[in-house]
Amino acid sequence: MFFISRTTLGHRLSEGARLLRQTLIERKLTQLETERLLGIPRGMLNKWLHCKQAPGIEFAVRIEQMLGIPVESWVQKPTVPIMPHRVRMPKKECCDGCS
Repeated sequence: MFFISRTTLGHRLSEGARLLRQTLIERKLTQLETERLLGIPRGMLNKWLHCKQAPGIEFAVRIEQMLGIPVESWVQKPTVPIMPHRVRMPKKECCDGCS
């Protein structure tokens, strides 16, 4: 496991962002794997996870189809607080020589 360390989140806190974080942890998906699965540009998922921006309707629909996170959750307030620091994510090697 590794941790994403952030002390602040963006202004777009949503239930969708919370569910996305939870889903990645539960399914042991890395950000890169999830970006590939969703067919999104590298770095976009990070913005959603850290509440810097929310996905547009096209991507919200794709997220719902692929990960089961409802489209409407991106405009709902989180049902529980989103903690900005020490989010556990699965550790997987990204390339030869990485640890």
